[in-house]
Amino acid sequence: MSATEFAAAQWTRATGAGVDPHEYRRVTDALASVADWGPSFLRTGHAHLERAEAAGSPVSAGEHLLMAARWFHLATLAPYAEAAPPPRRTGPWAEPSQCWSPARGA
Repeated sequence: MSATEFAAAQWTRATGAGVDPHEYRRVTDALASVADWGPSFLRTGHAHLERAEAAGSPVSAGEHLLMAARWFHLATLAPYAEAAPPPRRTGPWAEPSQCWSPARGA
């Protein structure tokens, strides 16, 4: 199956997960093969983590964290050679205990 066919087959899953359809098209249009799927989606997820770290408000940061989680989830849909766990993140969003939760408040 080509990368284009695979991306088309995952379209409803990706949009159902809540990723921006235009961003999905930009990421998948650049795929040379299905093996590029995971690394490309991980890069996109990490870009959203960087946006969360630079966000000016907890609400904006939360939106980027949710979007990063969606991209990381979608990265698992295709096999790729370097499917090792991503490197451990550092910074304010590295540990779930550091994230906002209703129980902790602001």
